[in-house]
Amino acid sequence: MARAVEASAAVLGTTSPNPPVGCVVLDASGEPVGVGATRPPGGPHAEVVALREAGDRAVGGTAVVTLEPCAHHGRTPPCTDALLAAGVRRVVHAVSDPNPTAAGGADVLRAAGVEVESGFLAEVVGDGPLRAWLHFARTGRPHVTWYASDDAEKDEHIARADAIVSGMRTAPSSGTPGPYRPLRVDVGHPAHAHDVDAALAGRDVVDVVLVGGPTLAGAFAAAGRLDRVLAHLAPELLGDGRLVLSGTGVATAAGTVGPDAVGLVVERVTMSGPGLRVSAVPVR
Repeated sequence: MARAVEASAAVLGTTSPNPPVGCVVLDASGEPVGVGATRPPGGPHAEVVALREAGDRAVGGTAVVTLEPCAHHGRTPPCTDALLAAGVRRVVHAVSDPNPTAAGGADVLRAAGVEVESGFLAEVVGDGPLRAWLHFARTGRPHVTWYASDDAEKDEHIARADAIVSGMRTAPSSGTPGPYRPLRVDVGHPAHAHDVDAALAGRDVVDVVLVGGPTLAGAFAAAGRLDRVLAHLAPELLGDGRLVLSGTGVATAAGTVGPDAVGLVVERVTMSGPGLRVSAVPVR
């Protein structure tokens, strides 16, 4: 499954609005014989790519995939059909598909006599490359990440995101969603956070990076449209600095915290150079 996650990470930013799925096919003896990841929209899904590489060696083997194989015919045929045609006897997937249109693959496979195991490393997979897509599938709106400070990972995330949302003074609006061509969105008035969210969802934008200043970030926070906050804490003591959020009811450290303060739950803390990188999600 770790190899499947690596495969999915390699195609992150190229598959939207489809999920970046990874798959590893093992032969009957348990040796990896095929690795694949979802191609851009219209192309084969991860299972098909891995099965093509495996060929006849997939017969009697196992397919390990990050997302439950789809059972519907969209732009491409069902992945369940490909797995059955290849003679796979066992399928292990991490996360069940929350999309009602594509879900049900596990039941289809079981009905055909295939052994299916679900939930394997689900937390790891759900917090990895599939994070934004799972959020979009479950809520119908984009996953918005706000970088509360400069971070080396910010540039890479921006490059792979579906859209970059900023204030009018930050970046111009241009481009279209697509592989490594993020849609650039400038917000003329921060009160339009709900409208921006709805408009992006209507364009099948899945993964959004918010790079605006405190006013824009505050508007998204107040509207309940921040899904993750990434911050870098440096081992330095500073004096007065810029405001982090504006318009949420959150006061400065010298004042009291307002009723609309944005509570955060820390997901993880990792070292980043001499400092700490904190990933947190707002309390709903």
